[in-house]
Amino acid sequence: MDFRKVLLFVILIGGTMLLISNKFSYSFFKRIFQVNLSDQAGIQVQEKAKIEDIEDMIYIPEVKNFKEYFLKKINSSAYIEIVIPENILYLYRWNGKANTFDVFRKYPVSIGKSMTQTPIGEGVIYTKGHILFKYLYGPLFGQVVTIGHDEFGGEFQIPYESMFGLYMIVNQTDRYVIHSTTEYWTTGQAVSGGCVRLLIPDMLELYPFIEPPIRVRIKYQVFNLEKELLTIYPDVYRKYTNLYNALLDFFRSHNINPIIFDQDKIKKALFGDLPETISLNDILDEYFVKKNVMFKDIRLEYENFLSEDKDIKINAFTIPNK
Repeated sequence: MDFRKVLLFVILIGGTMLLISNKFSYSFFKRIFQVNLSDQAGIQVQEKAKIEDIEDMIYIPEVKNFKEYFLKKINSSAYIEIVIPENILYLYRWNGKANTFDVFRKYPVSIGKSMTQTPIGEGVIYTKGHILFKYLYGPLFGQVVTIGHDEFGGEFQIPYESMFGLYMIVNQTDRYVIHSTTEYWTTGQAVSGGCVRLLIPDMLELYPFIEPPIRVRIKYQVFNLEKELLTIYPDVYRKYTNLYNALLDFFRSHNINPIIFDQDKIKKALFGDLPETISLNDILDEYFVKKNVMFKDIRLEYENFLSEDKDIKINAFTIPNK
């Protein structure tokens, strides 16, 4: 075999292994993919990227021996829960006196766009630290973004000394960051590349409470019921083909038979401007209102009957359960 060919082969193999072992290889290969994708798709190069187009350039450390490491060292005194599309981050801490976890802090967050969804599932925040934003496109490609924007479109220097991140892995494969952002008007919206964003003051408050590794749970919950108050959120990730039927299933899962509600009022609430919070007393059928029966009375006194497939007699008024 030609010596020069052997030497070239060794150089190529060595260079590839060096790139793979280099901690920046993730960003390197991602940039190659993005450049090639842009060329093939004929995408026009942006001269000035927005913050929401930048965050994927954040370097995310690799995690090795995931199960072995975290099952041995997990911090069990607290955990984080992110609820989508309520778009709230809850920090729970263990209450030894009550023998339960209590909500210690909660913050509004931004989540991934429909095309770059924040993953739903269980995971771990495995480390934390400062973050940098870098340009994905244009003449400043790869450079650190130094300018943010305020609510009036004005520019300001990004305060990187205040820009922290919590690095997490979800479902043992997906790596994302919970981090602060300068684009605070996007809070509560689905705008990111999959990461979860907090306001800088909120991250400054949350950051000291987190001692990795701690568990994180991300769940998708369009309906929320607290006592007689029902909140309906927009189905931002289009998880349901029929939101009305999904709500009826939600009622049944809470041992509430949908026949006790005015269906037209339910549909009006569903297909209006979401999110919306309504009282279940306000959508009770007219015959309940006339009999002055409140939802809490039905829930407490007639819950078992409402889940059965037979006629129901409430306050001497018969309702066919069909």
